[in-house]
Amino acid sequence: MNTHDTHRLARQNRRLVELRVWRNALEQPVEEWRFTGPEGETTQLRLGDRWPSEDFPVRLQATATVPEAWSGMPVELELWLGGEGFVRLSNGVQGGLNPMHRAYRVAESAAGGEQIEIDAEVVPKGIFGSHVYGPGVDSALLVVPETDVRALERDLSMIAEVCAQLPDHEVTPHLLDTIDAALTLLAPVWPTNSKTIISRIVGGQSASRGSGYSQSWAEESGIANPLIEGFGLWSVPEAPSPIEPLSEEARDGVRRAREAVAERLAEIGERYPPVGGIAISGHAHIDLAWLWPLAETRRKARRTFWTQIGLMEQYPDFIFNQSSAQAYQWMEEDDPALFEAIRQRVAEGRWEPVGGAWCECDSNITGGEAFVRQHVYGQRYFQEKFGVRCSVAWFPDVFGYSAGMPQLLRGAGIDNFFTIKISWNETNNLPYDLFEWEGIDGTRVLTHMFRNPAAGYNGNIAPEDIVGTWRNFQQKTQHPESLLTVGWGDGGGGASARMLENYARLKEFPATPRLRMTRVDEFFAAIPRENLPRWVGELYLEFHRGTLTTQGRTKQLNRQAEHRLVEAEVFSALAERHGLAYPHDEIERAWKT
Repeated sequence: MNTHDTHRLARQNRRLVELRVWRNALEQPVEEWRFTGPEGETTQLRLGDRWPSEDFPVRLQATATVPEAWSGMPVELELWLGGEGFVRLSNGVQGGLNPMHRAYRVAESAAGGEQIEIDAEVVPKGIFGSHVYGPGVDSALLVVPETDVRALERDLSMIAEVCAQLPDHEVTPHLLDTIDAALTLLAPVWPTNSKTIISRIVGGQSASRGSGYSQSWAEESGIANPLIEGFGLWSVPEAPSPIEPLSEEARDGVRRAREAVAERLAEIGERYPPVGGIAISGHAHIDLAWLWPLAETRRKARRTFWTQIGLMEQYPDFIFNQSSAQAYQWMEEDDPALFEAIRQRVAEGRWEPVGGAWCECDSNITGGEAFVRQHVYGQRYFQEKFGVRCSVAWFPDVFGYSAGMPQLLRGAGIDNFFTIKISWNETNNLPYDLFEWEGIDGTRVLTHMFRNPAAGYNGNIAPEDIVGTWRNFQQKTQHPESLLTVGWGDGGGGASARMLENYARLKEFPATPRLRMTRVDEFFAAIPRENLPRWVGELYLEFHRGTLTTQGRTKQLNRQAEHRLVEAEVFSALAERHGLAYPHDEIERAWKT
């Protein structure tokens, strides 16, 4: 990109930051809250107060009243209550609370004056189990979204991000011209009064600043006030007046700008059509036991799954995959309504159980019999509960793969294998992304991995992920498409509305890969298996070294437990021949544990 266009893009990005502070037309704080600790003790809090205790989980409840003047307007609730949580509203809306999922629909068209009960279970923890020090009721706003402004901001942001990924492509000056044309249409009608602008910058979404809430995550939510949070100011002055909505003239200007952008992109697309293809599947990688207790894993899964169910209602083409039969069993026990909602989405083909295993198990120290049991119990569960058997092994985050796996996977009815972990190698790059993996006995499974330079398997529907993944795909001459999983894992709540709004804009974008939503099994089924390269033997990960070699005692105990379980089965079978009951449930529970 030449110097002139580099400066143009920088100026445009600055204007987009300014545009984002107009994302809401009206805002009203939810001031009064009731805090209930784990032991049942109750404290009254106000917006901005710290929690009286950091024991968890806690319950935060409030009643929000939609202003009478908002009759006929769409209304949302934006929250940040001090950590990850699960939110339920009295209108039936429910879902996870985390830095990437903070907005909840109150009404498509408010009656005005209606009350909404808010009930949230919250823990003072952030992404990846990080502790939130001094958690508080930081943000609670009823808002009327400035819908067209939000849409224009997404339109222009996607164009700007594509330009950043294609700096030397001949399409880029045309895209920069498109942004300039839109901003030029806005200029005559956009507010310029200093008092209005300062109030909007200082007061708009003022409660988006909060405990345990980093700027990087704030940007992903789309809710942050970037002109305040991005500079780390020592202090912020009071707003000179309440924020004001845009004038109808300005809103008309926004709509005209959107129309101009659509027309220009259509023209550019004829000259520079999409190149390549990315098949997208929603995903939430949840480590069942990592930096938090199992009770929190169950809460994380519940929050994430309800969030994805809600997105399926809003976005009819959205498809989501989730591994680990254990997680589904927990939801069956903890939230039968959620489990039934998942079952319905599985039946219609939009929620895909993947992996066929009880969990995404280790494949280095796990013995052969234990690995087989993972898939016996996983496939059996998915068959019994959903009527499906998985054809794709799902191991995005395991630290290397034994050469014995292909044989065992095929024995479980699985002839496809997915990972991205080997792309993390520090020294030797695996020469293939799409290949046949041959095990020690000659058995082969079709294998695919992608190389997302932005966020790996926690992918985003954004130009950096899409263009980067396609650019890195090494088998373009053998297949026209790479898979990309999208969604924030381990408490990030999976795919987000922001991602799916981006998808609508990027799926046929000029000079970038064409996007489509897919089921993982259908993606693999469409790959021709002729003339693919072959990798023989172990898939060794040149990363995370020492993770297992430092755990000699753990490995020893694991192997002893595996042997004792096999012996217990043998002796139980012998005992059954002499009239004793076979302890089927106890043995199965031990294997699953």
